[in-house]
Amino acid sequence: MARPSARKKIKNPNSKVSRRVANRHNKRKPSLATAPKIIRENWDKNLTLIQNYQRIGLIGNLNDVSGGVNSNHTAAMSIEEEEEFKKDEYVKRMTEKVKDSLESADPELALVDNVDYNSLHIGARIGQKRIKKQESKPTKIVKILEAQAAAAAALPKPERHISSHEELICKDLIAKHGDDYQAMFRDLKLNKYQLTAKQLQKKCEKYLKTLESRRE
Repeated sequence: MARPSARKKIKNPNSKVSRRVANRHNKRKPSLATAPKIIRENWDKNLTLIQNYQRIGLIGNLNDVSGGVNSNHTAAMSIEEEEEFKKDEYVKRMTEKVKDSLESADPELALVDNVDYNSLHIGARIGQKRIKKQESKPTKIVKILEAQAAAAAALPKPERHISSHEELICKDLIAKHGDDYQAMFRDLKLNKYQLTAKQLQKKCEKYLKTLESRRE
């Protein structure tokens, strides 16, 4: 039973709502505004996220099966494995009975090697213990996305220019130490960001290259 103050707060429609409660109820669906154009054009709003990914030819989750996908196939395969196991056990018991009866009739049959029952019906059980997913061929949409990614990767990466603040630091370091980058590394006053000698060398070389390009 709630306290009187709690009941009053629940009944009051103008009571304040905390940001935590508001965020819990105002969950927004992921937007497709930043998705590639071909994904937006082939997106079916009536399907779930996982179903849309499967239809397009993508993987929605690299881990276990998530919502929007039925797992009846896995359950059916486990039932088939259980039935096959029962069949093997039945064959094993019947073979034992036949062997015992033959041994009682002729003792020389006791010298026959034991049967490896794990090899019985091995042809029917292959592929059921370990279900390997067949690699599906890439869809037309996936091929277009791969072509776009390859074209973007082939473009030259833009060169990062040195900032004005870095120019001042490199200018002071070169004026004081020249090309002695170990001395620059030990200079705690100018090397305030504690960069390594290799990092200082790269920045100073980039600074000198920038100066040459400006003179041209």
